[in-house]
Amino acid sequence: MQLTVKVCGMRNPHNISEVAAAGADWIGLIFHPSSPRFVGRPDTATDAHPGAAVAIDVPPGIMKVGVFVDADNDYISMQAARHGLDLIQLHGNESPAAMQSLRCSLRAGSLHGVRLIKALHVASASDLQGWAAYADCADFMLFDTKCPTAGGSGRQFDWTALDSYDGSLPFLLSGGIGPDDADRIAGLCHPMMAGIDINSRFETAPAVKDAALIGRFIGRLRSAKTTTQTQRLKQNKT
Repeated sequence: MQLTVKVCGMRNPHNISEVAAAGADWIGLIFHPSSPRFVGRPDTATDAHPGAAVAIDVPPGIMKVGVFVDADNDYISMQAARHGLDLIQLHGNESPAAMQSLRCSLRAGSLHGVRLIKALHVASASDLQGWAAYADCADFMLFDTKCPTAGGSGRQFDWTALDSYDGSLPFLLSGGIGPDDADRIAGLCHPMMAGIDINSRFETAPAVKDAALIGRFIGRLRSAKTTTQTQRLKQNKT
């Protein structure tokens, strides 16, 4: 199975097109005003202002993920409708009850197909057990490195902790993934791992991604993943 690659923290339409062409599957748009990658922050590299009513365009086939931190349902629903979000990632301290309430709000706004991702902040294997509280209200989990801020630390947690994840929800691996991690990621074989989330270590400036670097990384990741899967199939047959 091919891993989904989410590139988070984007707002420049031209840069988004470059990253999509480089092989990204999902584009993450951050709706947290204190983030340097907030979509509403003025950007001298583009005339577009995502905080306005104009939706952020992405190429066909690319999924838009809106990232929110302890935001209220009205704000999330408004941005989901305005920007045509396919998924909503909740990256704060949102409770299961809050997520259930959000899902009801989305349905009331005829946004039935929007899927929900709940981020867990991970320092040790025990933190992964928090998934169970969200089993009935999330579609995906995302495991990010625990840090003083909501995210964007550029640091990794100990990936061996993933071995203890026994959840029924697919997950994305996040937190400090860099250009040199393709082979390590390809070697991970957890059956519920659906993809990865990359951000700051592929930037030339906040919210500006190096599309060529991302393209080389994705190419290496998918090549190494195919090789790893082939080797495992051969081992299973012997």
